[in-house]
Amino acid sequence: MRKFIIHTRALPGHKGEGILLVEVEGQILSPMDDTSVSLLPAGEFYFRIDKPVSLHESHEVKQPDGSKKKTLIAPVYHSHAIYHSVEEARLAAEKTIRQGFDFSVRKGRLEDFSEKDIQEKLLQIEVIMLT
Repeated sequence: MRKFIIHTRALPGHKGEGILLVEVEGQILSPMDDTSVSLLPAGEFYFRIDKPVSLHESHEVKQPDGSKKKTLIAPVYHSHAIYHSVEEARLAAEKTIRQGFDFSVRKGRLEDFSEKDIQEKLLQIEVIMLT
């Protein structure tokens, strides 16, 4: 199933800075305990990202002979970080940008900001679709 995430770090093979809206492919995971009752509140879920592989994380696995081998594992995101459409992800990214400006003002890193500043940041958002 395909969804979207907001990604704020560099992606391998992608030049550019700012917020990326990345289309991902993966599976909804519903964790169950021994009584087969979900451990999450109603409506929440985990989502394992199978594609793109560039989002997979390096992990060391201890081998039976005691050596360590690096392997890539698919990341798992909580439902609050998964968006069903690019429009939904864009709205969340705008909220993130506004909160970032507010935070910078509160911490004294920025004296003030305008709607123009926000619009400039919004123009930097890139959408990366799976092929």
